[in-house]
Amino acid sequence: MKKKIEFDSEKKVFPIIVSIIGVALMFAMWITRLNMTAVVCVGFCCIVSALIVIGMFFKRRLYLGFLIGYCAALFGVITYYIIFGADAGFGAFTSGLAGFSSAEHPWLTGEGNFFTRLLGNLLLALPSIAVIVGVILCVVKIDKKVTLQKVLSRVLSVLLVFTTVAFVLTMNLRSKPNAERLWDGQDDYLKREFAQCPVYSHGRSRLWRCFRERRDI
Repeated sequence: MKKKIEFDSEKKVFPIIVSIIGVALMFAMWITRLNMTAVVCVGFCCIVSALIVIGMFFKRRLYLGFLIGYCAALFGVITYYIIFGADAGFGAFTSGLAGFSSAEHPWLTGEGNFFTRLLGNLLLALPSIAVIVGVILCVVKIDKKVTLQKVLSRVLSVLLVFTTVAFVLTMNLRSKPNAERLWDGQDDYLKREFAQCPVYSHGRSRLWRCFRERRDI
């Protein structure tokens, strides 16, 4: 009798570790608000998608821990860029520079808003979301036609790797800065330097020249 692919929800050590790492990365994404953390998250998703393929082909198992880890890390990235992503038009999700090329068409190349971020990020992640849902449905729902279940679920698991890599290559890595004003520290520094110039009251051009002369000394 042919053995079908099983959905494994047992508490096994390695799948549990993967799920914990995925959840930890999700919270780290929200707490640190760093693009580097997002890169780590999507890199983790690529690794887990490969683990899902290995489990399908060699163990005939779809491990719940792998699913939790993958979905948690992906969810952390998507929600982060929806909430804290930079306001750029929808064109920013198709080209790295399109969002800043013009302000004539706000929805495409100029200013954006929450809804452009929501739509853009969901569309980019939609292939991966659809495939992971398809994998789960194939393993859980198709139980009588074993051959169909094995072939379809394995094909979808391989497709998951490609959609995840595609998401990495197309994701929008622009986000709002954590600091409210990045110039505050520089303004304070310039005020202290300018206060020591004897020509402080002669306008910005001479003030800047004084500052440059002080730097050259």
